[in-house]
Amino acid sequence: MNSLVILTAMGIAGIITTIKIVASSKTQVVGEHNTIVNFASSNWVAIIVPAVAIGAIAFVSIVAMGNSSNGSGSEVPTATPIVAPTPTPTPTGTATPTPTATPLPTPTPNNIATATPTPTGTPTPIVTTVGSKPVAWWRGERTAVDEVSGLDGQLKNGATFAEGHVGAGFLFDGEDDHIDVPFQATFAPAMLTVDVWVKPLLQVKDSIGQEVIVGQSNGAWQLVTKKGTSGVRVGWFFKATDGEWIELLSKQEIPLGRFVHIAATWDARTLTLFLDGKFDSDLSPGKSPLRSRNCPLQLGGFGSLPKTDNCIGQENQQFFSGIVDEVQIFDVALSEEQIKQL
Repeated sequence: MNSLVILTAMGIAGIITTIKIVASSKTQVVGEHNTIVNFASSNWVAIIVPAVAIGAIAFVSIVAMGNSSNGSGSEVPTATPIVAPTPTPTPTGTATPTPTATPLPTPTPNNIATATPTPTGTPTPIVTTVGSKPVAWWRGERTAVDEVSGLDGQLKNGATFAEGHVGAGFLFDGEDDHIDVPFQATFAPAMLTVDVWVKPLLQVKDSIGQEVIVGQSNGAWQLVTKKGTSGVRVGWFFKATDGEWIELLSKQEIPLGRFVHIAATWDARTLTLFLDGKFDSDLSPGKSPLRSRNCPLQLGGFGSLPKTDNCIGQENQQFFSGIVDEVQIFDVALSEEQIKQL
């Protein structure tokens, strides 16, 4: 900054001196002999030239410094322009499709057999779940055929079918509908399990206070419903060899209008009832059932029977109002765990 001031002062002094000399050089004086005297001489040139040179240099320096200086005297660098790079175009090509994953097959252990699906509408036989084969099985699939032993029943007085627990089931009107199955010794084994799905539709209204699900009229056993409060109770009976009726009643009632699974067992000592796979009640009477020889097995009520041998004659009575499905008889007393699988 100091150099700039000095040069500027020198430049101004040089310019002023130059102007004065030039002005002086043009002054003419008339001498004694009328001669014009020119004051310009080499001495003046020696003074003018340096002054002009200094002034020019100072002027040029001022201009140059002014052009290259900002207001604070700091030098401003020249900015280099940033050139935006030209983006490289992405070549247009055919998109590669995403491959579809192939699911891995589920391995089947070598020691587990692959199950064959059971066709719709055909229940799996009970023998495959509880390990014991029933001696009779009336499924109620629009027929009274026995699926196991060929002990087919006969529909009586308009007994028909309705939607059951599995497929169709037997529908009884509570008036006189029933099914007769001719007597067989297999109906009265030394030990016994009877299981069935039952849907009572009305309260018990028979005059003796009970209605037949399945059993013999004067034989080894009867499975019946008894009048309850809001629903019905279940009775599991047999007639002893001394003529006494041994009766076990369920502690719980089964509701109207809903299917309930009933299983009743006799193990040669104790009568036991299970409702929906759970123990309900039992009784050990200390007596044995009568071996009926000729009484047919009946479902839904007792129809008229002739008086023959140990099967006494009777009138129509004890007709059940509801649906009975999947009636099975086993010649063993199934355990509670086996009954849960029925």
